[in-house]
Amino acid sequence: MIDNMRVGRALKTLRKKAGYTQKELADKLFLSKMAISKWENGKSIPDIGVLKRLSVLLDMDVEGLIDGTGTYLDDPWKGVLYLDTPEMINAGTIIFDKPLIDYLVSYFILAGVRNLLIVCTDQDRSYIKNRYGDGDTLGICLRYQPMGILDLDTILLNNEEWFRDSSLMVVPEPFFIYGVDLTRFMQRAMQHKDRVVNLVSVIGSANGGFSSKVSLKREERNNIANYDYQPIPMFFLCTDLISKIGKQGSFDELISVAVSKKLMISEAMDKGYLVSELKKEEDMRVICSLVELIQKLCGFTIYCPLEIAWRRGMIDKETMINNAGTFTEYEGYMKSL
Repeated sequence: MIDNMRVGRALKTLRKKAGYTQKELADKLFLSKMAISKWENGKSIPDIGVLKRLSVLLDMDVEGLIDGTGTYLDDPWKGVLYLDTPEMINAGTIIFDKPLIDYLVSYFILAGVRNLLIVCTDQDRSYIKNRYGDGDTLGICLRYQPMGILDLDTILLNNEEWFRDSSLMVVPEPFFIYGVDLTRFMQRAMQHKDRVVNLVSVIGSANGGFSSKVSLKREERNNIANYDYQPIPMFFLCTDLISKIGKQGSFDELISVAVSKKLMISEAMDKGYLVSELKKEEDMRVICSLVELIQKLCGFTIYCPLEIAWRRGMIDKETMINNAGTFTEYEGYMKSL
């Protein structure tokens, strides 16, 4: 049975996250402000035709709107990015028209994660701070941890106050992913509270898969069709789970133990996602060509963190325009929006 109040709370949360007032959302749906108010107060729910349009405007699939799972956005989410790269690759390495760090930070912004801790070298830290400052230009907050500390348990302990009572999105290594509606799968993964959730994609990535991936036995997969899947380095978990899993020497070891204790599940994405490691020069060449092709054929710029922050409601339009000059790669594009 559909819970009108739960749907209403989710719609309100998603609307605010997307940066719409009730009237602005109503205008886009050719409805009255009163209709939006009734939904959010649980007095009625949208019909199926309106739900389809809402799913596009609010970046949530129809299933998620109906069961009200958008309420997860009220949870305090924090991000951890391990910028552990080979010597010839760093945060400022240009992939076609933008630095590597723009792609990686964009993943967290797409998921709606406003607080991000980056584990990196001093050189990368200087580059990122010079580019983003403390994150205000993107509506986020950035913190840093020296690269020497890699196990998640120690990172959480060193930043105990900041991480307290939070859920975590962890990207343990740089990688590239592109496909339609990536946010939807992140949102589904963020709904689980009692397991570590790993996004997995259909095998057939740009470079043949990840060399250091967690192996998933068929019986350990949940709700996955009969395709061959590969885990990608993107995980979602509650900090409470760390104590259940136990202290480990590295994040990879933590995940392996979570699998053995049956504390990890997989969220399978649709076919058609392009996924690649970013460890070798060949990886970079392939992804450079791919990004150039996508942007040329589609007519828009992908993984522009300033645009994503605006579309996710983290910054307003005025802030986006005022900061466009800070990112010279996007200045013309942002002003055209």
